[in-house]
Amino acid sequence: FFNALALLTGAGIYLRLTYSRGTPENTMFLLAGALSGGFIGAKTIDLILNFKLVSANLFPYLSQGIGSRTILGGLIGGWIGVEAAKKIRGIREKTGDPFALSAPAAMGIGRIGCLLGGCCFGKPTGEWYGIYMAGQYRYPTQLIEIVFDFSLFLLLWVIRNKMKYPGDLFKLFILGYSVFRFLIEFIRAEPVVWLGLTVYQLIAVPLILITGIYFFRKGDLYGFNRR
Repeated sequence: FFNALALLTGAGIYLRLTYSRGTPENTMFLLAGALSGGFIGAKTIDLILNFKLVSANLFPYLSQGIGSRTILGGLIGGWIGVEAAKKIRGIREKTGDPFALSAPAAMGIGRIGCLLGGCCFGKPTGEWYGIYMAGQYRYPTQLIEIVFDFSLFLLLWVIRNKMKYPGDLFKLFILGYSVFRFLIEFIRAEPVVWLGLTVYQLIAVPLILITGIYFFRKGDLYGFNRR
């Protein structure tokens, strides 16, 4: 339910921001590219992480909705899907900024589903703020991300008309979420795969470097248009 609600919310925000600006056909085509690319990206990462488990049940796995544990894969896949759709339609202008607003809102709703469904929980903790899941009190990572996602959405919404260049809002979203995801992984119950880092941290690192270097080279981290 929450995965479907998240997709509908994200799609609604995207359509609200873009439908009146360009041709309806291009808008719907880009949205289809984002959703299909996001689905493939999310499933691909999840398949890699759980290959032995899902290989024996591939069809039921593919028929499920987007897993809540594959947000980074979904973001990368969605970006690739949009770029592919732009190439097919011959669209040259920057189109990522509306997704920078629709994505965190959708992600926040998706994490509510994670909290209620008992997945994507944190490591065990004895602190007072722990929540009881999977037989232990754990860091409330779902709650933390819910607050972060909606806060990021509100921040980006406020500054959406203050960016200097088209596409910068999307890059700022990628930078902000990637930094957050890298940090919260230290208290999430995810296996370490290399250099003491989880798969999601290894995905986040290049995203942080690419977007961070972009803003650093411009000499203005936020890229605000101060008119």
